[in-house]
Amino acid sequence: MNGIEFGKHLKALRIKKGVGSAELSEMVNKATTYVSQLERGKIKKPDYMTSYKLLEKVGYDPDSINLILKKFNIFSPEEQVNRIEKDLQQINQEEMELYFPFQKPHNNQGKIFISWYESEKSYLKEIRENINIILNEFVEYDLSKAQLVLINVHRLMRSKENFNIFCDIFKHDISSFNSDKTNALLSLLNNLDENIEGDDENRIGEERR
Repeated sequence: MNGIEFGKHLKALRIKKGVGSAELSEMVNKATTYVSQLERGKIKKPDYMTSYKLLEKVGYDPDSINLILKKFNIFSPEEQVNRIEKDLQQINQEEMELYFPFQKPHNNQGKIFISWYESEKSYLKEIRENINIILNEFVEYDLSKAQLVLINVHRLMRSKENFNIFCDIFKHDISSFNSDKTNALLSLLNNLDENIEGDDENRIGEERR
């Protein structure tokens, strides 16, 4: 059920109570046309507090109002928060099953698994925040170099194929390379890039368009 059905229900109660639509609107501090619009389905999602007051004014017991509103998918702010948290928990569970299908948590094992997963996720979020800080400083203090680096990284994010290349590159711990390996890698990249050297400014202009 929804706001349209709630409006129909309210109209039946209002008529039974013998209250005019304009009068009922004024009782809940709304424009005189509010109840009429609600009853005609013009208001698809009435807010919780107004709906609560309307049912209260047409004679509903306060203890039963929330139960009635739930039938029309009208929830209090507290209930909305609870529903969102429940949905997020469900998403997290589905996410774990998607990425870790090989391990089905049971009982205490499940608690350990969830604890480990949340710990890993928290750690990665911290790394992400640190990267954001570093990149912001990079843009602030070395704009010309930041343009080349960030635009090239952005290109690797724009398609699935390029993103897989990005992942294949950075799944390696390049920071652990010794100077010989680092120089060899840079030399290889420079050789591959030599045919397009000098085109960076044109590529930046195309990126902005």
